[in-house]
Amino acid sequence: MSNTTAHTTTTGAAAVELVIIDPAALVIGDNARSDTDRALTTTFLASIREHGVLEPITAIRDGEGRLVVRDGQCRTLAAREAGLREVPVIVTPAAEGDEKAQTIDRISKQWAHNEHRTGLSAREKAATIHQLRLAGVSPTRIAREHLHLDKRLVDAALTAAKSSAAMDAMAAQDSLTLDQAATLAGYDGDDTAITKLLDAARDGRFEHAAAELAAVAEARAARATLRTQLETQGITVHDSTPSFADDVNFAPLGYLYTADGEFVGRTDDDQVPELVPAASLHAVIDTDEHEVWSDASGTPVGEDSIDWDLDDDTDPDTAPEGDLIDPRTLTRSVRAVAIVHRWYVIDPNTHGLFTWAQINQRRTAETGHTDTGDATASAGAESAESAADRAARVAQDQADREAAEKEQRRRVLKLNKLGVAAQQVRRGKLREVLGRKTLPKGTAAAVAGFVATTLWNYHPLLAQTAKDADAQQVTTELLGADPMTALDGAGAERRQVITLAIVCGAHEANLPKDAWRPAGAFEYSRMGRTARTDYLRFLADVVGYSLSDIEQVIVGDLDAATISLEG
Repeated sequence: MSNTTAHTTTTGAAAVELVIIDPAALVIGDNARSDTDRALTTTFLASIREHGVLEPITAIRDGEGRLVVRDGQCRTLAAREAGLREVPVIVTPAAEGDEKAQTIDRISKQWAHNEHRTGLSAREKAATIHQLRLAGVSPTRIAREHLHLDKRLVDAALTAAKSSAAMDAMAAQDSLTLDQAATLAGYDGDDTAITKLLDAARDGRFEHAAAELAAVAEARAARATLRTQLETQGITVHDSTPSFADDVNFAPLGYLYTADGEFVGRTDDDQVPELVPAASLHAVIDTDEHEVWSDASGTPVGEDSIDWDLDDDTDPDTAPEGDLIDPRTLTRSVRAVAIVHRWYVIDPNTHGLFTWAQINQRRTAETGHTDTGDATASAGAESAESAADRAARVAQDQADREAAEKEQRRRVLKLNKLGVAAQQVRRGKLREVLGRKTLPKGTAAAVAGFVATTLWNYHPLLAQTAKDADAQQVTTELLGADPMTALDGAGAERRQVITLAIVCGAHEANLPKDAWRPAGAFEYSRMGRTARTDYLRFLADVVGYSLSDIEQVIVGDLDAATISLEG
């Protein structure tokens, strides 16, 4: 029998004892918390093993004098597993009345004990971990010896603690995690990015926003550099088409001519400030992608220096012509380059620039007629003004086409980047789900139905072997192993997960970065598009995955034209 020490305190008619006792001597009675496995985490057990039971267990004495635990069964079980010989126990009088009254009292108090507890907020955790670091404790020791946390969380907390934006965000939105706060810290000082992330967090799509920002990080940095350069010259910069006040006279540079009728819409960007004073210029900036070829040292190589007659199908022993370089020895990369998407000029007439309509109006005022084929003109004669009109129309039409093509290219590049970002988040979620021993609770029937539908309606997807869309390769990446190998020794429930992985791999191979495009090519056949919709809705409805904007375009819930190109 274990030794017991006790101290009794009397409050009114009720005597309360503080007892130090071996946890093995405690009796665990009925409890509102039945799932103790969920509470007995590795972290909790490590804490009990190192620090002991810090908060006393609460118990009552039964008719046989035994101490029956009322609050603290998890602490009791953890103390036993940790091999503790002593734990503090507060012994309170049992409720008066019959067995029914005592049961009601027990349940009510256990509910109150378990329900009305508030753990540390993410902000408080970050501040606490930061305090330990300031005390000279290394991140590794904080994780392993003191708080028994994954070191990744400790690193995230320390990153967040250094950022006022992240700490303020955690104070304002207590649902933010330490990982999310660390991501926010990476954008300290970038109000646009932080707003995007916090808005996404409220909608449960933080990971999507973070992936999208990461996908355009190079482009955003390039735009920031160009913005600084232009603003230093006194030019006003916008990220999207500006809205000018009604009393502001402005025109796009692409619609302007000199007084002599010379079109200036194609003026090189670096020469525009020579044409119009900087104070009267507004620039809408964006990014484009440029293909870059580099040698083994990373030095860029000009396209004119490359022998393009050589490719992967050429005999490996074939040498490049003359001093040209073999492209097979080079590395191709795509880099974001900031550009001025459109120039606007304030008060263009003041700077000697006019629209063609204004030039025609001036001509009419000077000659007394418009150039519409005057009946008094010689038959078949063509005035210089008429030729100029046609030239102007041709130039303007070409400028409009180029602007439309540039806008379309801009949209394709942005939406493709969003497609890649969504794929990263989606596959990350799948790896998490497919790494478990069992299917998510309550999803077995829905998963079985989805697998059956895929095998019956979309079985060709399982045979995809394209270079960037190999179903077997994608499945192996999602599962972290060859599925046939993974089946060996796996139990029935794990085999269900592996089967789901095979089916999801086939659907993932059917979702390229440009799956948002409308029907057209073979890969966007009716079956393929329907399969994408069914797959993404399955992930949203059954797996608990939040669809990104670009994925909502794919399933038909959102129009691609409504997605902002900013950011």
